[in-house]
Amino acid sequence: MSKLYKTTLLITMAVVTWKVVKIERYITRYSSDVSLDLEKLFANSRAFKY
Repeated sequence: MSKLYKTTLLITMAVVTWKVVKIERYITRYSSDVSLDLEKLFANSRAFKY
Protein backbone atom coordinates (compact mmCIF):
# COMPACT_ATOMS: atom_id res chain seq x y z
CA MET A 1 0.00 0.00 0.00
CA SER A 2 1.15 3.50 -0.66
CA LYS A 3 2.06 5.86 2.16
CA LEU A 4 -0.78 8.21 1.29
CA TYR A 5 -3.35 5.42 1.49
CA LYS A 6 -2.02 4.20 4.84
CA THR A 7 -1.97 7.71 6.27
CA THR A 8 -5.50 8.44 5.08
CA LEU A 9 -6.76 5.15 6.50
CA LEU A 10 -5.07 5.79 9.85
CA ILE A 11 -6.51 9.30 10.13
CA THR A 12 -9.99 8.06 9.18
CA MET A 13 -9.86 5.30 11.78
CA ALA A 14 -8.72 7.77 14.44
CA VAL A 15 -11.56 10.18 13.66
CA VAL A 16 -14.18 7.42 13.68
CA THR A 17 -12.87 6.06 16.98
CA TRP A 18 -12.90 9.54 18.50
CA LYS A 19 -16.51 10.12 17.36
CA VAL A 20 -17.67 6.75 18.73
CA VAL A 21 -16.08 7.47 22.10
CA LYS A 22 -17.65 10.93 22.15
CA ILE A 23 -21.12 9.52 21.34
CA GLU A 24 -20.78 6.74 23.94
CA ARG A 25 -19.80 9.28 26.59
CA TYR A 26 -22.83 11.41 25.71
CA ILE A 27 -25.17 8.41 25.80
CA THR A 28 -23.93 7.18 29.17
CA ARG A 29 -24.12 10.67 30.65
CA TYR A 30 -27.63 11.40 29.37
CA SER A 31 -28.94 7.87 28.90
CA SER A 32 -32.49 8.52 30.08
CA ASP A 33 -32.90 11.60 27.88
CA VAL A 34 -31.49 9.82 24.82
CA SER A 35 -33.71 6.78 25.24
CA LEU A 36 -36.79 8.98 25.52
CA ASP A 37 -35.78 10.91 22.40
CA LEU A 38 -35.25 7.66 20.47
CA GLU A 39 -38.65 6.34 21.55
CA LYS A 40 -40.30 9.54 20.31
CA LEU A 41 -38.37 9.35 17.05
CA PHE A 42 -39.36 5.73 16.41
CA ALA A 43 -42.96 6.38 17.39
CA ASN A 44 -43.22 9.11 14.76
CA SER A 45 -41.40 7.30 11.95
CA ARG A 46 -43.31 5.56 9.18
CA ALA A 47 -41.14 2.44 9.18
CA PHE A 48 -41.85 1.78 12.84
CA LYS A 49 -45.63 1.88 12.32
CA TYR A 50 -45.68 -0.97 9.79
